[in-house]
Order: sequence, then structure tokens, then C-alpha cells
Amino acid sequence: MADRALEIEATPEAYYLQAMTLGRLERKDDELKSLQAALDVDPDFAPARTNLAIRQAQRGDRESARKNFEQAVASQPYDVRALYNYGAFLVESGDLEGAALRFERAIQIGPRYTQARFALAMVSADLGDWARVREISVFLDERVPESDEAKQIRALLEEMS
Repeated sequence: MADRALEIEATPEAYYLQAMTLGRLERKDDELKSLQAALDVDPDFAPARTNLAIRQAQRGDRESARKNFEQAVASQPYDVRALYNYGAFLVESGDLEGAALRFERAIQIGPRYTQARFALAMVSADLGDWARVREISVFLDERVPESDEAKQIRALLEEMS
């Protein structure tokens, strides 16, 4: 199906679709080639750049991953997925303050982005910012009280009491 999309027109979206299909088929090298092909057509196509960065990080190429995350966020500053994934990468890299900034930005753009709020709560707990953790807990309790994220944050706060 993805190959057929490329026969119609070689767009970044078609290459991205092909990459996602190849990734599901565990054809990682081909997935990377398709992501790069999408970026050859449009270097600012943030979904492909974000996924390329994720795959590079998984392969241990953290410097290339960092550059691609930065470029994705710079070219598409309102892409909450790029911001969230860059934040997650920064957590893994030990840059909690940088991660918090990316999660905060994702929340500003997408106020209902529960994953970003949860990630910000976890980073805030690691940074000792319990006021922010409580603030996020209140927000989640008001909007999605039965979510796993809300339950985990409540448990974390109870543990710290």
C-alpha cells in the first residue's frame, strides 16, 4: 500500500507512510531510508524528522537524534508530538530542565495533552517541584480522574505525604 502511494506521487507524506509501514514490518533500515527520502523532499517535514530522531536515539546515535529533534522543533514550533518526543529524549539524556521546557510548550499548544502533563509531573517530581506536581494532579483529577496518569500522580503525591 505504501509503495503504491509512492507510485502516485513522491511526497514527504507518501515516504512517511511508507516508513511507518516498514517500521511495523520491522524493516528498520528501509524505514530509515524512507524517512530520509521524506526529508530530501521537504527538510521541514517534522513528522519524518521526529521519527528519524526517535530511531536514531534507539540505535544509540544520540547526537544525530538531538540535532534532528532540534530541527523538527525549530521548523515546526507548534508540533506537539515533536516537542513531547524531544522532551522524552531529554529526560533520557538527563536534561530534566530542558525536558520540562519542551513539555510545558507542548501543553501550551495542546492543553489537553495528558501525556505531556504526566511527563511534566514526573520531571517536576524529579526536580523537587511538588507544587507543580500538585497543580498537574488537580488538573488531571478535574478532567480525567480515572486515567492511569491521574492515578499514578495521586499515588506519587500520597507516597510523598
